[in-house]
Amino acid sequence: MNARAVLHTKQKQYDDAQSLFKEALEGSKSELGDDHPDTLETINDLGILHRQQKHYEKAEKLLAKAFEGRKIKLGVDHPHTLQSMHELAVLYKEQERYEEAEELLRRVTFSVLTRAGG
Repeated sequence: MNARAVLHTKQKQYDDAQSLFKEALEGSKSELGDDHPDTLETINDLGILHRQQKHYEKAEKLLAKAFEGRKIKLGVDHPHTLQSMHELAVLYKEQERYEEAEELLRRVTFSVLTRAGG
């Protein structure tokens, strides 16, 4: 269901995407728990949807929650954690919070280069 919601987001069918994300999130939370990686993925993707709709306050809350949860559950250098960090940086850039965006992007870049041996 999350994949269908992401597809609707990419097609700018935001109402359909939001309904699917909410349904997926409820199911994931009840079956897997709040801090399960699948639940955190849905939270991250819902944050992206809100960012694309320029609902920045909602987006920041969700993206920060996904980032913090992934950092704890998966580790700071895990690709999914880095994805959440990147999405939060994109949000900050869109809000013209350039220093915060730059800091996060530097951290993502450093982690990726370190993992790649560069």
